[in-house]
Amino acid sequence: MVKKTILFVFIVFIGNIIFAQPVESIILKNMFGFSIGGNEYFGDLNPQRSFKNVTPTFQLFYQINLSNKFSIKYNFDYHFIEYADSYNEQNNIDLKARNLSFKNDVVGLSAQVIYHFISFNPLTKLNKFTSYFGLGVGIIYTNPYSMNDNNNVIYLRPLITERLNKTDNSPTYNQFAFIAPFSLGIKYKISRKIDLFSELNYTLAFTDYLDDVSKNYAGKDAFVNDKVANYFQDRSKDQFYGILGKKRGDDSKYDAIFSFRLGFILNNFNSYYPTIK
Repeated sequence: MVKKTILFVFIVFIGNIIFAQPVESIILKNMFGFSIGGNEYFGDLNPQRSFKNVTPTFQLFYQINLSNKFSIKYNFDYHFIEYADSYNEQNNIDLKARNLSFKNDVVGLSAQVIYHFISFNPLTKLNKFTSYFGLGVGIIYTNPYSMNDNNNVIYLRPLITERLNKTDNSPTYNQFAFIAPFSLGIKYKISRKIDLFSELNYTLAFTDYLDDVSKNYAGKDAFVNDKVANYFQDRSKDQFYGILGKKRGDDSKYDAIFSFRLGFILNNFNSYYPTIK
């Protein structure tokens, strides 16, 4: 009788382990979310990394949870960035004289590994708050443009504003570039279905041409047959600035985008599985 009782208890115990996972050991398999906010471009027109011209950004993402601490996040990002030399300090004579400006609609896809510093599980009442860090890789599409005197859009890449010679055969920069996005955020559980989060994101772009500015001036003689390109390669008022070989930008540094966003995560309760501890 004792042996049968022990065997029965053992079977029930094993059955509970296999078939009756506690809520704390179950995590959602996937989530969906979106965020909106502002961003600032850092680059040749904004070398001081000031926040004088914050522009809109938004993100859509799909997140796969590997555990209560680790996730894989797939992002679609849109950044509208713009800057002008006129935004710089009055005492920065060189940047004021250069008088360049640009706009850019940057679209990107990326994947990030997310680490939560505190275990976070929407299925439980524990740990309503957590902070997290994200690191990833991705790719962006970039096509800078500016406005002419009639307020018409002029795309800058086809103009080859930093030509290597006097011909029209100088190479253009690539419209696609790899990126490395770094994220730091906080997350709060509003309900079992919705989480609120706030995030800072620094996206390093492996290109120096988000702004169409990187190296040296080709000089006005390289644009004798292209008045539009000549205008946009050197917009200084008296034409003394764009001398052949003079530095137009700083090609020793890549451009970057700094963003701050507020968003929501929608928890998918149709998909979950036990955690591996």
